[in-house]
Amino acid sequence: MEEALLEPIVMDKAEPIQSVNPNTGEILGSVPVCGEGEVREAVGRARAAQPDWAARTLAERVRMMRRIQEALVDRADEITSLVSREMGKSETETIIGDVLLVLTSLTGYINLAPKVLRVRRQSQGLLHITKCTYVVPEPLGVVAVISPYNFPVLLTMQTAFAALLAGNAVVHKPSEYASLTALRLREILLGSGLPEDLFQVVTGGGRTGWALANAGVDHIAFTGGCAAGRKLAQAAGAQLIPATLELGGNNAMIVFDDAPLARTVDGALTYAYIANGQVCGSVARIYVHEAVADEFLRRLKARAAEWKVSTETAPGASDVTALIHADLLARVEGHVREAVADGARVLTGGGRLAGTAAPVYRPTILVDTRPEMAVVREESFGPLLCVIRVQDDEEAVRLANDTEYGLTASVWSRSDERAWRAARKLKVGTVAVNDHLWPFFAPEVPWGGVKASGLGRIGGEWGLRAMTYPKVVSYDRINLPREFYWSPRAAWVHEFFRQAVPLLYSRRIGRKLKALGRLMRMAGRPFAG
Repeated sequence: MEEALLEPIVMDKAEPIQSVNPNTGEILGSVPVCGEGEVREAVGRARAAQPDWAARTLAERVRMMRRIQEALVDRADEITSLVSREMGKSETETIIGDVLLVLTSLTGYINLAPKVLRVRRQSQGLLHITKCTYVVPEPLGVVAVISPYNFPVLLTMQTAFAALLAGNAVVHKPSEYASLTALRLREILLGSGLPEDLFQVVTGGGRTGWALANAGVDHIAFTGGCAAGRKLAQAAGAQLIPATLELGGNNAMIVFDDAPLARTVDGALTYAYIANGQVCGSVARIYVHEAVADEFLRRLKARAAEWKVSTETAPGASDVTALIHADLLARVEGHVREAVADGARVLTGGGRLAGTAAPVYRPTILVDTRPEMAVVREESFGPLLCVIRVQDDEEAVRLANDTEYGLTASVWSRSDERAWRAARKLKVGTVAVNDHLWPFFAPEVPWGGVKASGLGRIGGEWGLRAMTYPKVVSYDRINLPREFYWSPRAAWVHEFFRQAVPLLYSRRIGRKLKALGRLMRMAGRPFAG
């Protein structure tokens, strides 16, 4: 879930956006709303700066990224504090999910760049033996990065670093709930020596994002809600430019009857309530085998009671804090209210945290939910978990796949073979066994979804390649006066290629030898003109 739906109506004048700490209500600052003209100017400046950056060697760009890496390390506490106040999640989750993981991602890209972004000589078959061909990864130009509020450092810079390493310029439109963080990041990048116009930030809401998507950029990279993602896909299609869309999720966790229950329970709660449930890849639905369901629920309820809920974000003070705004709180409340009215039961939690006006929803577990309920079918984006009993592995997989989303899933079992069979049947971009989100934390592997969960991949070599287009440069090795197959063609050319087809591509040895003999006989007599 992301900011307001992107709209194709751009206002050049609007009231500044205030950044508010959702836990305390404190106003942290304000930023302007950039209109269409300002957005186009930013893209123009980025485009002017990009050729010089692309002309630098990859080694020079890597050295710049290493300087930025060191600056992020030096200011880790400062970044943690700002993100925690602006987004509302705990400082511990922030330093893990934003600071540590963005440095992990950058290190992964730096290590992969010499392999992925090098000019590569392409081996070719016999038909092209006289040619020498190279594949050159060329930068796209200007990349628009439109990012959400929940991980404002990681989900911005993970794509921006890939774009910059590949030789592109970046124009970043942050969520209106994370604008101060975006501006601080730009300050850190420029302070590390990155050319000023190479990384632009345009602040505003959905209309600013729409303006950026239509400002003549060369790639749209978006992380956020499905509705906005569909509109951006349309914008990219209309302009015939690529897009990377990491959208919503309604992610399933499958618990088999041989699951390691102690680990499974802690994993379920951690990945359901991470960042207060405001994570596209978090666990929303658990399908647990009937044979262990009672024991699993008993342990789940007891362990959930140990979670601390408050508006305090200091280390160790709380496990669940405020949601980003009251509208999201109302959405979560509505899902629970409708489900209970339709027969679901609250196992634990439910309702707002008493004694505060902050949008804090107590971590909640629902049971007796049914597939047609909104709480099961839709993305709640809050600390809300549905547990559903199943009779066997097949039912678990079938129900897990019964969703328009396809981002991630997990399978919990002591049997690798059993987990593998289920993983292959799940229609998602990522499956973890006896864990859930860990593949997202690994910089070497791709991350993304299928169905309504998006297009394209970020992370690893796939994330780097997405920021380039392959240019093929081919040389002729021999430099004859002309190629024999060029027009006007001699009469023997047709017979030559007629025999070349079975010689090169038939799998029958006899047929190959027969074609070779005919070609040799052709070579033994003068070629008729």
